[in-house]
Amino acid sequence: MKIETVIQLPRLARQSAVIGSLCASLASGPVFAADPTDTGKILVTNRTSGTLTVIDVATDMVTDTVSLAVPGFRPPDPMYVSYVPKLNRIYVNDRTNSAVTMLDAKTFELLDSVPVGKGAFHMWVDPNGKQLWAVNDIDKTISVLKPKTLATLDTFNIPQTLIDLGGKPHDIAIDNKGKFALVTVLGTSDGKGYVLRYDTKKRKLTHQAEVGGDPHVGIGWKKSVVYVACQTNSKVYVLNTKDLKPLHDPIDVPNAHGTGWTHSDKIFFTTNITGKGVDGLQAIGVTGNAVIGKTDTGEGSEETDEDVPHNIAITKNDSKLYISHSGHDPGEISGVVTVYDIRDPASPKYLHTIHVGLNPFGIAYMGNKTR
Repeated sequence: MKIETVIQLPRLARQSAVIGSLCASLASGPVFAADPTDTGKILVTNRTSGTLTVIDVATDMVTDTVSLAVPGFRPPDPMYVSYVPKLNRIYVNDRTNSAVTMLDAKTFELLDSVPVGKGAFHMWVDPNGKQLWAVNDIDKTISVLKPKTLATLDTFNIPQTLIDLGGKPHDIAIDNKGKFALVTVLGTSDGKGYVLRYDTKKRKLTHQAEVGGDPHVGIGWKKSVVYVACQTNSKVYVLNTKDLKPLHDPIDVPNAHGTGWTHSDKIFFTTNITGKGVDGLQAIGVTGNAVIGKTDTGEGSEETDEDVPHNIAITKNDSKLYISHSGHDPGEISGVVTVYDIRDPASPKYLHTIHVGLNPFGIAYMGNKTR
């Protein structure tokens, strides 16, 4: 696989402003001297470009743009990305080709690509590298693969009662010990969303909970808690991961969508996906289960009318947070990821914008402490 290092160009409509800002930064000395520091990489899947962008966390510079095209396949539509330190592998699911692709995390070389069900969407690999779960929303199935070899371990449907309501699987997350998986269901005729809890060993459904529409799940690193961000009713549900029973009243967050936990388990972040950048990033304090901080996500400018803050990645020392801004307008030549200083979660601080491929979607941190 050919790996290309590219110069990232700004959006045409904002080119002058970005260049002016860059010149001012160069004139004033090191751009990142006062910013929080960390190591590792940020991985971003660009759906329209069919590429994977690699960002160096220490400098927030794009170091590689990797083509995800597989010989013999149609142009790829990469959705989500996961990294497994123990295997030194990267995994990307491809909606167009109904496949999961595996890359070497050191060289970004394409190693293998295997078929899954139709409608590949969210995907998750447990940190121990024992199971990869991927949802297929057209087939309404869940594929379970062995990450080391990409061998298929299982494929099964979501409950028939939810299928009969028009439901389809959407988001997914596996706990850090790899004992259970949480899968969300949306699109039901009753307008509700659901969270399903599966035993990963037997692939058996153990619990089911009713939540708001369009739910996305964020599991605590060590705490037995899951925050369920529901876009349709603008609520974040707080559930026990053991039985999916409520631990707190739902928290009001407009258009709650993306999910991200600090590694300390103290703060849960979510995005206001349709708020056009206004209060686009929101921080919830886990102790009090209340919003403690928020900030706009207008790419560092006042032009927030087309801003779509989507998915979240957080560095291992909980100092920086990255947001993929999905979609793009006609004529644009790049998409964006924005970066925030979250050392004070009550007042997240915008740092800068990084230009990546078109329609950036999935985003993940790649380091020695990740999931």
